[in-house]
Amino acid sequence: MVNAIRRMAAEKGISIRELEKQSGISPGAIYRWDVNRPSIDNAKKVADVLDTSIDELMREEGEDDA
Repeated sequence: MVNAIRRMAAEKGISIRELEKQSGISPGAIYRWDVNRPSIDNAKKVADVLDTSIDELMREEGEDDA
């Protein structure tokens, strides 16, 4: 999930720190999502800022779009 967020943020020219700030979640929270799953509310906030869905955030890299 963190890799997908990192990629999408980079495509939009937003740093992870700025993404956390814009979505109103605590600093460093996204990096902790490698170990702990985020709450649905926090994942939705990040997805909204990135203009995507929670499903897209959770999709593993290299997974088919089928």
